[in-house]
This record gives sequence, C-alpha cells and structure tokens, in this order.
Amino acid sequence: MTGIGLALAMLTTLAQPARADEDADTSARSTDQRPTIGQRVASAAANTAPTPTTLGPSATAEETNAVARLNSYRARAGLPAVSLVGVPGAVVNHAKYLDMNLWVTGLDFWSEDPSLPGYTAAGDAVANQTWPGPSSMGTLSQLIDWWLADPEGQYYSLLDPSISTVAFTRQGDIVLIWAPRGVDNATYPVNFPAGQNFGLTTMPADPAAYYTQGCEGSAWGFPITFQFDPRLYGEMWVNQVDVRIDGSRIAVCPVNNVMDVSTTGLVTLVPAVVLPRGAHVTASVTATAFHRDGSGSSVVTSSTEFSVQAQATSTPGDQTGDNTADVLAVTTSGELMLYKGRRPGTIGYGFQVGRGWNEFTWFSHTPDVNGDGREDLVGRRGDGHLYLYLGQGMGSYTAGRRVGQNWNGLRNLTVVGDMNGDGTPEVIGIGPEGNLYRYTLTTNGFINASLIGKNWNGIALTTSVGSFNTGDKFADLIAVGTNGNLYAYYSGPGGTIIQAAQIGRGWTGFTALFSSGDLNGDARPDLVGRNTAGVLYSYQNNLGSWGPARQAGTGWNGIRLFG
Repeated sequence: MTGIGLALAMLTTLAQPARADEDADTSARSTDQRPTIGQRVASAAANTAPTPTTLGPSATAEETNAVARLNSYRARAGLPAVSLVGVPGAVVNHAKYLDMNLWVTGLDFWSEDPSLPGYTAAGDAVANQTWPGPSSMGTLSQLIDWWLADPEGQYYSLLDPSISTVAFTRQGDIVLIWAPRGVDNATYPVNFPAGQNFGLTTMPADPAAYYTQGCEGSAWGFPITFQFDPRLYGEMWVNQVDVRIDGSRIAVCPVNNVMDVSTTGLVTLVPAVVLPRGAHVTASVTATAFHRDGSGSSVVTSSTEFSVQAQATSTPGDQTGDNTADVLAVTTSGELMLYKGRRPGTIGYGFQVGRGWNEFTWFSHTPDVNGDGREDLVGRRGDGHLYLYLGQGMGSYTAGRRVGQNWNGLRNLTVVGDMNGDGTPEVIGIGPEGNLYRYTLTTNGFINASLIGKNWNGIALTTSVGSFNTGDKFADLIAVGTNGNLYAYYSGPGGTIIQAAQIGRGWTGFTALFSSGDLNGDARPDLVGRNTAGVLYSYQNNLGSWGPARQAGTGWNGIRLFG
C-alpha cells in the first residue's frame, strides 16, 4: 500500500494529518469539491459491451423494478422509500448534452458549458440533481447495483436521505437518474450495508481502481460506509477499524486516509477481499470528524453488521450455501441464533438472526414446503399456536403465518420428514395419554392427522435423520427412552411405524437430541446431542448405525431450544 500498510487497517490507530479549518458551508450535500464519477462513467462506457436497451413507455417495468431495488437498499439503511416520477425534459436535455460531450477532457457532469454542443439553460439548471452511469452497464437494476458500489453514488444520489422521487433517462452512452434533493430528516449515522441476505459482494473494477489507488490489493469487496451528519462534519479521518468475516478480522482500505474525497461526513472502508457468499460481516469504526464550521473536531464511532446472501443447496440443513448443515438455536434470553456447521461434524461460528423468540416452546427447521429450494421453519408459541416461516437462507425468514392452534397438549414435537412418500414433511407429537400422532405440513397448514402409535409415555427425546435403514423414501424416527436406550422407529407405506429397533444405550445423560442436517458431506442427515455438561456430540449417519461420537462444541447450556 502506498503510504499506509494494509495490515494496519485491520485494527489500528492511525495518526491524524495536520489540516486547515473547513469552510462554513453547512448545506446537507456540499458540491464544493466535485464528484469524480465522470472518469468512471467514461471508463466503464469504453470497457463494457453495449447493451441494446431503450427507456420509454415500454420500459415502465424496467423502471419500476429499478426503483423497487433501490428502495430495498434504502430500507436496509433505515431511509424512506422513493417514488418513480416522469422524467422532465430538462433532464433528458442534460443527458443528451453529456452523451455528445462524454469524451471531452475535464467534462463537468454537474453543469453545462455554453460553448459545447447540446447546451441548454434548462439542462444546466437540473444538472446537479442527476447522477450518471454508462448505458452499456445493462438494465437500470444493474446500474442501481453499480451506482451503489460507488461511495459517491451512495452519497450524492441513492442513499441521500433527502430525496423522495427519482426518474430515469437513457440517451446514447449515458443513463441518468434524476433525484432532486429535499429536506434531510435523517437520524445519523446511516450505515450501509446492514441486515440479512445482502446480495452484493464486490466493488466493480472501475470504482475500485479509483478508490483503492492508495492501497495494495487485487480483489476488493463491496464498500462498507458510515455516513455521519454531513451538515455538521466535513473531512473524516479514520482512527480505528475492526472488520470481520465470520469472526475473523480482515484488512480494509480506509479510503478517507489515502485520498481526497468529496463526500463530507462519510467514512468508506473497502474490504481487501471479495465478500464470501454465506458470510456474516461485522464492522466498526472510530473516526475524527472535522467540523464544517471550523470549530474543531469530534471523535465519532459507529458499527454495522450484515449477512451475505447464500446460494440455495440441496444439502439437508444448509443455510449458508456451503453444502454443510447449520444449527438454528434459541438462547435462554430469546435470541434466534445461526451457527455454522463444519465438516466432518463440528459446530462453529454463530450470529444472531432474530430476537423475541423466548415465547416459543418448540421450533424446528423443515424440508422445503413452498418449492423455492430453501428449508423453512415451524414453531409453537406459548399460547399453543403453530407458525410457519418460509426460509430465505442465512437464518432469514418471511413473517410467520399461523398454521395451527391448540397444540399445547402435545410434547416431543418433531419434524420427521416425508414419512409416507407423498413429497411433504410430517410432524409427530406425543399426547398426554401416550398416543403418537402424525400430521402433514403444507403451506396452508396441517392436514391428515393420524394416530400411528400408543404407549409412548416411556419416550424422553425424539428427532429424525430422514430414512435411517436402507435409504428408502420413508423418513424414520429416532428416540431416547426414559431408560436411556436409543431406538429407531422405521416408517413404511402410509406413514405408519412398521418396525422398532434398539440402536444404542447409555443416553440418559443427554438433555437435547436433534439433527441439524448433513454435517459431513455424505448427503445423509446426522445426529447431534447435548449432555448435561453442555457438550455437543455429533454422530455420523451410517444408515442403521452411527459413527463414533465426535465432540462438536462446548458451552451449549445457554441454548434453550435447538431447531
């Protein structure tokens, strides 16, 4: 890195530069120092193949999709949504002007030169309300992503808290988004990204070449930004950073410390690695914020966390896209946690994905019930109502929908999987009289309630690892008796129990029994148990027998429910 070693940006204190006082201009978004996006637009236009698209009445769906995408990002930052409006003629005129003069050296994208072709006074008047992009980049939604990965694009347009309407126009090599500024009512700092399942992982080549020119590296992750109040603060100096992926520190390029930027109050950190799919990212910063009125400086701090969207896989229990099952759990204080499974059978890094789950008395991940390729979740609250949550990966779920009531009379609720070969998962439970009941779970609720066994009062713990005998299509039940014996109950056509077998002994010391899914990569769900000391053990599913006990983790007595 030129001037600053990359390693220092992992967790270090950086010396502040000597500097002059800021000007007294306290407008929300200063343009005293012009953005540099023009260089990157011209570069991208020259280096990407043209995409033949038009923008007009027939492109309404493209515009609508782009605004929906933009609003999803603004929601992550806690900002209000914007509305799509018709593009003014003056904005179209300015786009034509830029297209005519794109290759003019030193072209100012936020004003018009009367000596250049295409100049209009109306275009000049709206120029500073627009943000440019290369038409060759693709659809408007693709451009939204490209703009978002550019800190100036965030600052001057997409994540400006004061904008409430946007419009688009495409003219030749240029696309403009028009976003007139209004009143800034934001609560600062505004941090980005934040939340679950963020879909972008990299900073594209053109902005990366500009923003990281003072740092060493060859691949750059999506920038992490902390916007402090631009009405109060001007230049920012990064004193200390701590950015982690799945709990491990990574190096970043602290843009504010290696180059002059036009984004007042904005701290930009560019990870020195592409953000991995299925990762959990935490970032914190301490910075010196120099007052724009010249009165001195303040030390400011902020932090953010987010998960990176993972691909859906067919591996049972996989939430993070690495073809290894993960563990969902509820703590004694009600946090819903996701812990990453590690081959060949241990449990690793965990992070919070929800709160307020202390009202649940049981929950479990389920095979996919709505056909989107992701596992779902079902849970029972203290009032006996059952709720279904559709999975989105990374421990993220849609809002719960009630699919049952009066379930408090059943214990040992267990999602078994498909017991009868109909392609849908079954849930079993033991009634107070000792009867075993089976229910089929669908997106609309539970159907086909059936009595499939009696005299189950001697069963203490239950779970399922799918088909445990010959790999047939019928999911089976695994149980620990009050005598400490481990049993397998094999199901057959019609979803009934057709055979029972003792498959272990000495399990009285276990306080929880569950299957998170496939932990070792053989496509078979494995068994996990917790003993009274809080130690987790995993057991490889060998179809009818178990592999040796493997210590999977310690200190798990703070978990109230495993799902």
